[in-house]
Amino acid sequence: MDFVIENESHLLLVEYKNANIPGAAHPERFAPSGDNKLEKVARKFYDSSHWLYLMGKDKPKKYIYILEYPLGNSTSRLMIRNKLQKCLPFALQTQITGTGRKLIDEVKVVDISEWNSDEELGRYPLQPVDISDT
Repeated sequence: MDFVIENESHLLLVEYKNANIPGAAHPERFAPSGDNKLEKVARKFYDSSHWLYLMGKDKPKKYIYILEYPLGNSTSRLMIRNKLQKCLPFALQTQITGTGRKLIDEVKVVDISEWNSDEELGRYPLQPVDISDT
């Protein structure tokens, strides 16, 4: 997990990948929808969930994957979200009856523009930094 935002109601677990940075080696080869890549991203959710539990953080969790890449668009991010959702414990939660807790409430795959225009996420605006100026 790259960072966690705790607000009044939720923990936002945020993973960020950017293949659009200046000087990136072969950004066209970045394949964010590959099963192996999505399994690694999902594993970060599970690892972070254990750490948060041990830290006493038990608010509902939303997993946000910020994804910037040359061929990315809202349709491809939706497809990636649907595939990523299958790697996360949503199906397990449907098998639990009664008043059990959820392990995860929502997953979103967005780019920075979508993050900033989202009603909840936009409260924490992001701005790309041009590292070529440093």
